[in-house]
Amino acid sequence: MLKTRFLTAVFMGFPALALLIWGSREMVLGILTLVFAVGAYEWARMMPLVGWRKYLYTAALLAAMLGGWMALEVPVQALISGSLAQDLQTGVFWRLQLVLPSLWWVVALFWILRYPKGLETGSDRVELKAPVGFVILVPAFWALNVLHTLHPMWLIMVLVTIFSGDVGAYFAGKTFGKHKLAPNVSPGKSVEGAIGGVVCAALVGGAFGYFWLNLPLATLAQF
Repeated sequence: MLKTRFLTAVFMGFPALALLIWGSREMVLGILTLVFAVGAYEWARMMPLVGWRKYLYTAALLAAMLGGWMALEVPVQALISGSLAQDLQTGVFWRLQLVLPSLWWVVALFWILRYPKGLETGSDRVELKAPVGFVILVPAFWALNVLHTLHPMWLIMVLVTIFSGDVGAYFAGKTFGKHKLAPNVSPGKSVEGAIGGVVCAALVGGAFGYFWLNLPLATLAQF
């Protein structure tokens, strides 16, 4: 498991990071579109959809991602050169970005805590899973493109934070894991691993933002 993760990071992770840093805006858009296309296809399979419905749903997700981004790109460029800089300094932009996704995560947490009872409330029904795919994937696609448009290192900071959280959770869970976090959902996950992941992500992501992006501690605390 550890060897697989290491090889994946070396042969896929580092080249991908290099492309995200030095690649053109069009190249990064293409990379993110490819990654999210795979995610959309996998979500369609998990719903589960079969046959042409699976490809139709994937195409609909991609159309929403790309169509929405085409509509957002020009306003985002304008905001970057104007009010967005002020917004980032005051923290209003980040508060807005945190509040809206939090509404979805409240619903997701409800399903997780009730699983497998959540199946009785409809969380395994295709007609509910279909819009959830749009709620999860489409805004994430837009957000990553906005970050890269701001500056490639903003996007890298998010990815480094996520990767470090995953690594921290893995090693903390392997070393200290005793109490199951959600045995009905993922039996291998532990409370200690979750705590280790949060701490590692906060430390590494915070250090990256502070030393590389010169972000003040107040901004990092909101991030």
